[in-house]
Amino acid sequence: MDYPALYNPEPAEWEIAKQEVDDVIGVKQEISFDDLGKMTYLSQFNSYVCGRLDKFFEEPLKFDPERFHPDTAKPYYCYYPFALGPHSCLGQSFAQMEAKVVMAKLLQRFDFRLLPGQSFDILDTGTLRPKSGVVCSIRHRGQAAA
Repeated sequence: MDYPALYNPEPAEWEIAKQEVDDVIGVKQEISFDDLGKMTYLSQFNSYVCGRLDKFFEEPLKFDPERFHPDTAKPYYCYYPFALGPHSCLGQSFAQMEAKVVMAKLLQRFDFRLLPGQSFDILDTGTLRPKSGVVCSIRHRGQAAA
């Protein structure tokens, strides 16, 4: 592997996510609310900071979406992207559904591969994003590798 595994999910995790998308939505154009509820694995691709604190997790730098599975015990207040308590974001459910729809549609149609030699520096401007962008190859899932 030419790039840090931390920033590129292991092939097994991508395969699990793609299989879940194939099993739940297949080739359907529309994703229903019920479909979103069935995609539990895809819901787990969601942490950056807290998921990398050894105070909360063993091997925090290992890519492990299972640590955010709804049935996995998590330390209280260890992950709060939409705030907590009475001041939590009203749009949390919508944002999580929207993210799941976008990821499902992308995984349904394409294979992604990060190109080697990229910088993995993070730019924090209220939201996290890659400082130098993301350079990857994108191939339609039905297309043979070149």
